[in-house]
Amino acid sequence: MNIKGIHHISSIVWQGQENLDFYHGVLGLRLVKQTVNYDDPFYYHLYYGNKNGDLGTLLTFFPWPIEKIEGQVGKGQVGVISLMVPKGSLDFWVNRLDKFKVGYGLLERFGNQVLRFQDRHNLSLELIESDLGQLHEYEVNGITKEVAIKGIYGATLYSNNLEGTKKLFIELGLKYVGQDKGYLRFEANNDLGKYIELYTNDLKDGVYGGGTHHHIAFTIPSNEIEYYQTTLRKLGYQVSPVRERTYFQSLYFKEPGGILIELATDGPGFTVDEPLVTLGQTFVIPEEFSHLKEGYEGLLYPLFIRRIDKLEDYPYETKAQYDSYITHKNRLNRINELARLSKERELTPLETLERARLRKEYVKAIRSTVSMSMESISVETETGESVKLTKQGE
Repeated sequence: MNIKGIHHISSIVWQGQENLDFYHGVLGLRLVKQTVNYDDPFYYHLYYGNKNGDLGTLLTFFPWPIEKIEGQVGKGQVGVISLMVPKGSLDFWVNRLDKFKVGYGLLERFGNQVLRFQDRHNLSLELIESDLGQLHEYEVNGITKEVAIKGIYGATLYSNNLEGTKKLFIELGLKYVGQDKGYLRFEANNDLGKYIELYTNDLKDGVYGGGTHHHIAFTIPSNEIEYYQTTLRKLGYQVSPVRERTYFQSLYFKEPGGILIELATDGPGFTVDEPLVTLGQTFVIPEEFSHLKEGYEGLLYPLFIRRIDKLEDYPYETKAQYDSYITHKNRLNRINELARLSKERELTPLETLERARLRKEYVKAIRSTVSMSMESISVETETGESVKLTKQGE
């Protein structure tokens, strides 16, 4: 077996627009596909990459609603994603993170200066200068090709069975190249997604959920997927059936260290259902989920690809919550506009009535939001029982 390096890395986040603002607006990656999560098809699956959506540049995300489980980073997971940037560009990225008020730290590993930070949902990322890969031709939001992220440099994995994970990597064709400061490095024969590092220090067990990296995928040739499936099963791994993912086919299995591994084919690619020039601009429903189209229109909130000057929080997770948010925002904007006008001139009778109505609607909406928030709160009694708050008199 001889995998071609990292195909993509998938992670779990809380809110899709916040995710889009960060990875497109701050980091300058192209949204190359917005589609559904095959295993949970009423939620988004967002893909980011370079201009062409090349393998080895892809980061994908599952936006989960906040009531789903919050994850804990630890053993049995991908811990950190490392992205490559051109030589001499780290100063630009330090300034950019400062601009968007993103905290960071600088460290050194394997002779490289590393810029470490977290995204909006506490996923750990790194930027590393490298001559590997081609310049990113997708220039956006003040990011030019001379400084833009070129693709995946590598990933740090947190294994709970180092020897077992090392054995698998060798079986997959990765080459062990050295150790530095508690990290074991392996490499693939590929410029993009080249490096895999195992962190050797002890950690708590990880829990999959929001704010964790879900799995790592490696690239295999499209005509060899059955060979990999058969070979891995003969080696004792519990490998899934071949899964159809429209843009590639996949196998899944847990490696000995508890990390979910995907082997994904190198085709057919993202242009099978939309042209390269408009990749990622519209929501694409795979054929097998086409019967759910009306349900998606009433459930999924819209996503906006846009230039940003600051990071914002978006308090909605469904289409209904989005509609309510927009109504509330428009109402507040109109209240503020009428307040400004009242300082410049006397309001007309109709404007006075409108202001009173909007204020009443605003107060009612705030009370409803507070009430729903209170209803979701539980308190722990002296006996350890979890009890919902109730209204006075109930």
